[in-house]
Amino acid sequence: MKATIENMTTVFKECNEKYFNNSLPRPRFAVMHSWAKSGEFVYEPRKTDKGRILKRSIYMTDCFDFTEKQFRDIMAHEMIHYFIAWNHIKDDDDHGTEFMKMAERLNKEHGLNITKKIDVCPKEHTPKNKTHKLLIKIKSFLLKLV
Repeated sequence: MKATIENMTTVFKECNEKYFNNSLPRPRFAVMHSWAKSGEFVYEPRKTDKGRILKRSIYMTDCFDFTEKQFRDIMAHEMIHYFIAWNHIKDDDDHGTEFMKMAERLNKEHGLNITKKIDVCPKEHTPKNKTHKLLIKIKSFLLKLV
């Protein structure tokens, strides 16, 4: 399942209903072209709007063809970040105690596999693996262009 605005919107609606009681307003969705990240939640807190967060965005990469389960796990992962920010929940790190509590609860209750990072490399990470070495070289090259 490739990241598209349509796929992201559909999976967000499903996850919002099933895991978050429809408590999260629809964010802006964007597709990024990153080999380094599978997803990202970005927002701006505004003091003038009673602390509500504005410019809420969820990004997902289109560099990988995810399984439906991976896609849902990534979306739920980003939605936990969104939920924490939206509800002004204090956490001790990006993937801190509160984040991990929510992830573990959703994993247990709904059979998800929300982790701090998802490995989307197509092969095992071994020194002899040419595919992995090539992906590392591509990533290194692309980072130099930035």
